[in-house]
Amino acid sequence: LYLACLWATSITYAALDCTTAVNITVPVSECQALVALYTGTNGPWWNVNTLWDTDTNICTWPGITCATIVGQLHVTKVWPTSNGWSLFANSLQWPLHTSSLSGLIYLQELDLSFNELYGVLSPGWSTMTSMRYFDVSDNSINSTLPSSWSTWTNIQYFDVSSNQLTWSLPSSWSTWQSPFMRNGIQTIRLFYNNFTGTIPSSWSTFTNLMIFDADHAGLGGTLPSSLSTWASLRSFDISY
Repeated sequence: LYLACLWATSITYAALDCTTAVNITVPVSECQALVALYTGTNGPWWNVNTLWDTDTNICTWPGITCATIVGQLHVTKVWPTSNGWSLFANSLQWPLHTSSLSGLIYLQELDLSFNELYGVLSPGWSTMTSMRYFDVSDNSINSTLPSSWSTWTNIQYFDVSSNQLTWSLPSSWSTWQSPFMRNGIQTIRLFYNNFTGTIPSSWSTFTNLMIFDADHAGLGGTLPSSLSTWASLRSFDISY
């Protein structure tokens, strides 16, 4: 049994070469980003991995959605697809090497929740300026929240709950809502983490925020009076 387990964790396999493969349906950088996700999170042992890292039609991979943008197919969602395929609760394991995913510059929705990921959240994801829905909840990610994600000015739903995140909440994220944005951030879920400090006063810009859930998240101190601008708020929890 020991030898079998040792073999399973040390086996190597040939990854799809996005630079030489014929008929890749998306830009090489996006293909490489998804191959890196697959190989870096123990892809051969995912619950569902059909077509991943083998079929050059990237847009048919389970959990992947593409859309045509300026005449070119791009990966826009790593999210449950209409046929029910998803990377949600799909046994993704090992460190989350997030920097490689920065190649998905048109990504709008990402759901890697309920897996076995750890590691860091990369500042390099600041390239994903179209991000609207982001969910990496229920993993073991031990990281800080990158201040560079202030570029996510289209974000509406953000969930990093039930991880091991630390340090303070980035004040730079005030850009997630501005007077010129129709929607802006509406849901923030931070519960069960190890943050410090309080909610940044600069987040008073979140005038469309409806849900803020940060119970057992480690936050403390005095709430800024500027948060009175959260007039759309329906649910607010910072309990212990």
